Amino acid sequence: MTLIKINNTGEIKEIRMIDPKTGCDYSSDFIGNHIGADDMISVSRENEDVDYTATAEQADWWVRVCADHQTLAEEIAGLTEDQTLQIETGNWGDCDLEDQPAAFRAEIATLLNA
Repeated sequence: MTLIKINNTGEIKEIRMIDPKTGCDYSSDFIGNHIGADDMISVSRENEDVDYTATAEQADWWVRVCADHQTLAEEIAGLTEDQTLQIETGNWGDCDLEDQPAAFRAEIATLLNA
């Protein structure tokens, strides 16, 4: 579980991303692997009870993106190993983090309709 504290309000947003195969929560790793120096989310150094601090807008963005990626992970878990490999090596292209689930879903649709 990852906790994000909203700057100015103190509200806490909770994010969980559970790997369908292992049952492990990987939300902190997911966010940590995708934040950059110019992001509005930052590692919390003042409050050990939360993982990150962010604006309300940025926290809502992370909640939405993580939920979409969680749903995608569940959809991929339902595919065969061969289908998953074809998608992972397919030509779904470079895109922004928030656009990756839609790109993967388009690739899945193409694969399943082939």
